[in-house]
Amino acid sequence: MSQGPEQHADNEIPLADANDPRLAPYRLLTDRALRDRAPSSPTEVSATENAPHGRFLAEGHYVLQRLIAAGAPVLSVMLTERRAAAAREYLSTFRGPRYLVSEELASKVVGYPVHRGVMGLVARPRPLTPAELTIDASLLVYLDGIADTENVGAIFRTAAALGADGVLVGPTTADPLYRRCVRVSMGATAVLSWARDTGGDALSRLNGGPLSGWSLVGLSPDGSTTLEHLVEHQPPRSVLILGSEGPGLGDKVRRDCDELVSIPIGADSDSLNVAATAAIALYRLAARRNGDSRHSSQTK
Repeated sequence: MSQGPEQHADNEIPLADANDPRLAPYRLLTDRALRDRAPSSPTEVSATENAPHGRFLAEGHYVLQRLIAAGAPVLSVMLTERRAAAAREYLSTFRGPRYLVSEELASKVVGYPVHRGVMGLVARPRPLTPAELTIDASLLVYLDGIADTENVGAIFRTAAALGADGVLVGPTTADPLYRRCVRVSMGATAVLSWARDTGGDALSRLNGGPLSGWSLVGLSPDGSTTLEHLVEHQPPRSVLILGSEGPGLGDKVRRDCDELVSIPIGADSDSLNVAATAAIALYRLAARRNGDSRHSSQTK
């Protein structure tokens, strides 16, 4: 039986002081500070020991519920009194501290209105290497220089929904665990496997290097291959490569590509939003893969 609104879990701790050290990780911190910052109090030392690779914040009931269901290492939760009842059922298995605060205090702590009523402090996982990401994978997405956090979050959400095995994040692409990325992706950036291409050489290694065997497909308005041709001749292992709004794919990335693929659009438009491009391409590839799978199972 779930707890009623009048019941409080043993780990639900009412707080009334914005300067309480237990709220320090939530207090006006940037995403980079949470990732890199050293602890400033005994409470934070304990939390940081459980998060050797840094921390990030997740906002909203659905996102936090998804992370907890996936077994993400949630360290603590800050709840507003008005929204606490809605969270108690999915937090029933969570044994970490739940800090119960007023909406006014929550806004004072984080520096903006907390409309969603819940935030979770989560330990960053150990970063994967590009080589680890390729294990047992057949479809990856590469983000080249995409600094817009909403686009990154949207692409991750689509990639998770349409069967991509993981995402390679280029050196200058926004951190997928920044707050807005996590929120826009509905938690996908913390659930779908990804790796940072820190040195910018992962594509070269996938194309003729030690991790060879992949077809590198750049999506670009000036591509000479159509998406439908790619769908009909889908390689067994492929990387879909997406560039930033405006500049598109970088010169080095374009040189690494085996082919450049375009999506036909109307004459009055010059390009699609990068998240929309990812959604269209992944949907068509997923539909073909799923169709082939159904056909294969029916003919066995």
